[in-house]
Amino acid sequence: MELTPRRHELLCTYLLGIGTLFLYTGYSLQQFIGESVIHSIHEKSPDTISAYAGYYGRLLVFIIGFLIGFSDFCVTMARAVICQVAVPDCRMQVFSLSKLYQSGSSVVVLLLTPYMTIYIWLCVLTVFLFIGTFGFVIVARRTAADRQKHSVAHPSQAQLADKI
Repeated sequence: MELTPRRHELLCTYLLGIGTLFLYTGYSLQQFIGESVIHSIHEKSPDTISAYAGYYGRLLVFIIGFLIGFSDFCVTMARAVICQVAVPDCRMQVFSLSKLYQSGSSVVVLLLTPYMTIYIWLCVLTVFLFIGTFGFVIVARRTAADRQKHSVAHPSQAQLADKI
């Protein structure tokens, strides 16, 4: 069986799904081990830690994981649409570069996390939220203007048929 591009895409998708499954299984196992350790510490020394500490963690991990996955899906789809509309000739390259920048910024965020307070985080997130929103609006307006110019200069078959 030859590994065609389509089979390669499917293989990558399957491996990504299996990797995500192992990731969530790891989250569950980590929380299960943590709950066991917390419970045994409470049994030996009840004054050290609460009897209910750690038991809400698994649900919280799944909720946060779902929200992060959902938000990543939304951002990725918006990015794919922007790349398709704004730069149709090299949309895959632009999309790949944007994912590369996203990965690099995630590394920076993870490295800076221990040194930032919650108020600094809120300020940084708010600033970058506004920058991203304004960037999206600018690209959307430019794209709409370019499409309008393109449709006036090169009318489609449907527009030509309407004039006849």
